[in-house]
Amino acid sequence: MRMIMVRTTALSLLLACGLGAACPAQAEPERDGSNVLRIPGFPPIPMPPGVRVYGGEGNNPAPEPRAERPKFPQSAPKGLPPKEQAQKPLPQKQAKAPNLPPEALRAKILDELFKRLAASADTDDAQGITSAIERVWMRSGSDTSDLLMARATQAMHKSNPKLAIEILSRITVLQPEWAEAWNKRATLRFINEDYDGSMRDIEQVLKLEPRHYGALVGMGNIFLRTDDKKGALAAYRRALGVHPQMGDLKPIVEKLQLEVEGQDI
Repeated sequence: MRMIMVRTTALSLLLACGLGAACPAQAEPERDGSNVLRIPGFPPIPMPPGVRVYGGEGNNPAPEPRAERPKFPQSAPKGLPPKEQAQKPLPQKQAKAPNLPPEALRAKILDELFKRLAASADTDDAQGITSAIERVWMRSGSDTSDLLMARATQAMHKSNPKLAIEILSRITVLQPEWAEAWNKRATLRFINEDYDGSMRDIEQVLKLEPRHYGALVGMGNIFLRTDDKKGALAAYRRALGVHPQMGDLKPIVEKLQLEVEGQDI
């Protein structure tokens, strides 16, 4: 759930992206499979250009220091001609993928992505990382729940929020640990001006994923709508602590800071 309350955002954009998450960049077509996030039990997730994820079988390995060229002895061992000996490479050890259950590996990948997001140098760098995070968030690990989410999203696009909320409510029963289902329902409830219901859903999102910068921004938006500027400032600051490259949020925080805390003398 994410929407900055300066100007009214187009409803179509809200329905497409949700109130809390920036629209993910269009996934690049998979060419050689080298830039795909693979989590056991989840479909392959294409990563945006420039984003690399470590850990897990099929994922890109972390870069290792360049090894020195092997030095061969001056004389060849007995039974091997010098030419054959020079062509025989030394054996290299291959790193084994961690043997983790799907949820543990998913959590490990998200931890790595959030570390990169906190250290991101600019908005372009952050956009690629958040696109990867949001692709992971959108995977429930259940084919049934993923199918229901697709139907809920379709209902949102067709401006049928009532049906979308009904479907999302079913998902929260089937998959109560899936934070994104709660987040999407929070978005729709906010649009319907059900701020109490939206806030309850946001609180559930943050219990499951405290780093959900979109839900934190959504919380700040509700506080602003209910004229709680102090609460909005605190929520927006938490969001920036997770995602420091949200440039559209920074001027709002500065303005709220002056209104809530006053100007230093």
